[in-house]
Amino acid sequence: MDCLLKNKADITVYKSRVTGEITAPPSKSFAHRLILLAGLTKGKFVIDNLAFSEDILSTVNAVKQLGVKITEKQKSLIIENDGSYNDSVNINCKESGSTLRFLIPVLYALKINTTLTGEGKLAERTYKDLYDCLSVRGCNFSVKEGLPLKLKTDFTVNDFEINGNVSSQYITGLLIALYVLGGGSIKLNGPLYSKPYIDITIEVLKKFGVKVTFINNTFFVEVKNKITSGNFEVEGDFSNASYFMVLGAINGDITVKGLNLKSVQGDAQFIEVLKKFGVKLDVYENAVTVHKSDLKQGITVDINNMIDLAPSVAVLMAVAGGGTMLSTNRLKIKESDRAFAIEQNLKRLGVDAKAFSDSIIIGKSDLKNADLLSFNDHRIAMSMCVFASVIGEINIKEFNAINKSYPEFLSDFSKVGGKFNVVNMGK
Repeated sequence: MDCLLKNKADITVYKSRVTGEITAPPSKSFAHRLILLAGLTKGKFVIDNLAFSEDILSTVNAVKQLGVKITEKQKSLIIENDGSYNDSVNINCKESGSTLRFLIPVLYALKINTTLTGEGKLAERTYKDLYDCLSVRGCNFSVKEGLPLKLKTDFTVNDFEINGNVSSQYITGLLIALYVLGGGSIKLNGPLYSKPYIDITIEVLKKFGVKVTFINNTFFVEVKNKITSGNFEVEGDFSNASYFMVLGAINGDITVKGLNLKSVQGDAQFIEVLKKFGVKLDVYENAVTVHKSDLKQGITVDINNMIDLAPSVAVLMAVAGGGTMLSTNRLKIKESDRAFAIEQNLKRLGVDAKAFSDSIIIGKSDLKNADLLSFNDHRIAMSMCVFASVIGEINIKEFNAINKSYPEFLSDFSKVGGKFNVVNMGK
């Protein structure tokens, strides 16, 4: 489970011609939900095809802190819940926004006195909408924003109301809380954003015997046939696979295996995005081969339902000579202000780029060597590494950010011919 890079590790990426195949890493979104739901269900469950990134380890640790027995294997977990939980817990969510935001409603439902802490910029990532929703429904928050956060539940209800256009993680947390509470409803104010992430939650809940319906902007949760055992396999992750698809499109032919092409993952739409850019693809049942292609200039992509693909789309636009991304406003509440990070790194590389409140416009480029920043953001780090492979001798600071979701990224990058050197192994 050891991550490849230590803290503050920097790399230099060299120009190289790539070709080959990789297997898509497991979906972090599916893994978080499966681990948490297995930990909240009395019985014994096995989850296979896991990658123990920092974020996933945060959720594993959180479930252990609840008092659930977890046995870790090489790429799997055995989760055993006897139906009892600790009365009070201290949970360090590290830098995992999913872990924090999923847990707040769940801990409310379990009535466990909790202290939640985190690291890095997690304390800056808001949970205000959860505060607004739960503080009037029996949950005492020690603070409205920031960490550490102490939670204490006086009473619970099973009808929630929350904004639908801020973070799907809030809604996922509430849906899982309703599973604990035996059912209920969530009324959304305004439109639902990032619906595919909710679709993942609903699909996983279904595996645990839960029926979720969406009527008149309200989710209704029915816990019908709870299971007590199960074996689950995590499907491949389109978000992290996107970096190698981009690598294929701009550099050399790459095949990505282990994908569910009928997946509810919103980022599965990346196949269609690639086609929009004119990328040549061979699509198989569980794999896709991406061929180096002449990219179309001036393409517009709305990333509303695939927000995590923004850095990958930005690289395509930069190589194509320009394009426009829409619905980018939520990028500012990611691990970094991701729109700013994209703009700054592209400018350093000689690309005309400008981030606005809800769009990013990318223009022509005069590419040059530069020192780039990961902004401690795994997606910025990996996308810039891919771009650097067609420029040459690009330094990327704090590349250890990849440990958050894809610690084996550099191993796969090297496997297909990517050249790099770790210039600072960190502490």
